[in-house]
Amino acid sequence: MRRGGWLWTMGLAMVLAATSIESFSSSRCGGCSMEMRSHTISYLASRVQPVHQPYLTLCPGNRLCSTYRTTYKVGHRQVYQKISRPEYVCAPEWKRRSVFSRLGCPTGAFSFC
Repeated sequence: MRRGGWLWTMGLAMVLAATSIESFSSSRCGGCSMEMRSHTISYLASRVQPVHQPYLTLCPGNRLCSTYRTTYKVGHRQVYQKISRPEYVCAPEWKRRSVFSRLGCPTGAFSFC
């Protein structure tokens, strides 16, 4: 009976430890969470294509010579691209602890910690 109670207590302790470790690791950076923010950007893309135009000229000795001229055809189109970036958002109580907030969340342009 005593051994069964000890095993039950150890099993419960292991379940609680695993649960607390999982919740700690899922918070990512202490009191912060990371969300992927996406937005669409647009820009003008251009494409250049050479076009060879043959024509005849008069060469020395009154002969006809064939030559060509190269012009370039330029095309433009509007391109849309979806960009995703991580955004770190801290819990309100985490922001108040300024000593720990510097250690918990990454700093950068999209960091709110």
